[in-house]
Amino acid sequence: MAWPLLFGGFTWGLPGESGLLHGLLFGVVLWTGYAVVVVYLLGVGGRAGVDSLSVLLGTFLAYAVYGLVLGGVYDRLADHRTFLDEGLPG
Repeated sequence: MAWPLLFGGFTWGLPGESGLLHGLLFGVVLWTGYAVVVVYLLGVGGRAGVDSLSVLLGTFLAYAVYGLVLGGVYDRLADHRTFLDEGLPG
């Protein structure tokens, strides 16, 4: 529940015009944090190699798909892109 709420709170600050792009960027940011932790732990544990590379690639794709779905659903449910949207009355 925390990641979608965080995305909804900060989506207006992400670059781009579409929810899909916002979601993809959000997923990449989440994956970067995950990858730093995994690489650090793999470096400390001394277990690195092709297996860890395939895990990182697989998780990158999973986070990218998660971000795309999150951004697409947000766009579908929201009538506006951001509170800074020029199309809002007032």
